[in-house]
Amino acid sequence: MTSRVEMRQTVGEFIAGRYAWTHWFTLTYRDAVSMYRAERDLKTWLRSLARELLCAHVPVAWAIDLQRHGGAHIHVLLALPADISPSPTRLLESQWRYLIKGAGFTDGERYRPDKAAPFYMAGHAEWDMNVACPRTPQWFQARGAVRLNSVQRHRH
Repeated sequence: MTSRVEMRQTVGEFIAGRYAWTHWFTLTYRDAVSMYRAERDLKTWLRSLARELLCAHVPVAWAIDLQRHGGAHIHVLLALPADISPSPTRLLESQWRYLIKGAGFTDGERYRPDKAAPFYMAGHAEWDMNVACPRTPQWFQARGAVRLNSVQRHRH
C-alpha cells in the first residue's frame, strides 16, 4: 500500500513535470466563500486570461483549500506563453480583483521549482489540472461542436 507521503511525492512530481510552469498565484476573498464558488470564479478568471488578455491556451493546475475562517482560497500554477513580456503578474492579479466580486488578497510570482508549489498542491484533496481555452462558445457552435457534460467537443 502506498503511504500518503509517497502519494504526495508522486502526484507532486506529476504536476511539476506536466507543463513548463511560469507563474504561481494565490487568490483569496475578503469574506468566506464556498469551494463551489471558488472553482466557478477561478474558471471565470482563467477564461478571461485566455480569451481577453493572452489570446492563447493556458495550461493550469490549481488547488482549492479552506482558510482558518472557513472560506476557500485558491493556489494556481500557470504555464504562460514564452513570448509574453514583460511579466504579466500584476495584470493577472488586477484581473482577479476586477472580475471577481469580493476578491481579496492576490499574490503572484514567477514560478520557482525550488519552492515546491506542485508538492504543496498535491497535499490537497481538491486539486485539478486543465487548459484554459481562448475560444468562445460561439466559435465552437459555428464549427458544429456539441456540448457534453459542460465540455466542448468537436464532431468528427
